Amino acid sequence: KEKEYNVLLSALNEYGIKLETEDYIKEKDIINDSKQELNNRFMVLKGSKQQFNKYVLEYEKYKKSLEDYNETKDRYSQISDEYIKAEMKFFDEQVGIIASKLQDNQPCPVCGSVNHPKVAVLSEESVTKEMLDLLKKKRQDAEKKYNKASEVSGHIKGSLDSIASSLLSNEELIGDLDRIKFDNLDTEYFINEIKNKINIKEEILNRDIESLKVKANELDKKDALRKEKQQHLEKY
Repeated sequence: KEKEYNVLLSALNEYGIKLETEDYIKEKDIINDSKQELNNRFMVLKGSKQQFNKYVLEYEKYKKSLEDYNETKDRYSQISDEYIKAEMKFFDEQVGIIASKLQDNQPCPVCGSVNHPKVAVLSEESVTKEMLDLLKKKRQDAEKKYNKASEVSGHIKGSLDSIASSLLSNEELIGDLDRIKFDNLDTEYFINEIKNKINIKEEILNRDIESLKVKANELDKKDALRKEKQQHLEKY
């Protein structure tokens, strides 16, 4: 009877190990599937982060280009005003020179009148042709820089809009964010919201990864015990 008991016990142990093996395989498959799912989430989030970081970098470039644009615009406006005022003074000066040479009963070389009731006087601040030409050259140079800054800023804005359009189509990243605020060009709001959303997704993903590691370690321990049982059973 003791022999029969040992045979029965051995059979039960073998059956138990078999069940444990089947459970291990099932749990291992579940863990592998979870690993794949987490890896997919990681790759999607990685792509979204790259896309977002590209947008932020382009936005910083755009802000800098706007600063350059406004600076060159102000500079061009300033020099243009200086040139216009200098040009007016220059022509007034020419009129004053002509007026200083007018004589009574002699025709004016400009209008032909022989009467000169109100003769133009020379300006106290004279502007020479050389001074006017120099200001004109400065204005032309300032205009070129202004136009170039406008072109650069417009090009970067086009690139920024293209990246933004791609971001807005990323449902994984955008989700339920307030698109209206972004459409109203509240870019800082948009960037902060996306950054917070990415941080939350990373926290959840890291937490799920750590949780899966714990499950995998526990399963490995169970498997080690199962193998010990199997080896012990094989000895007898």
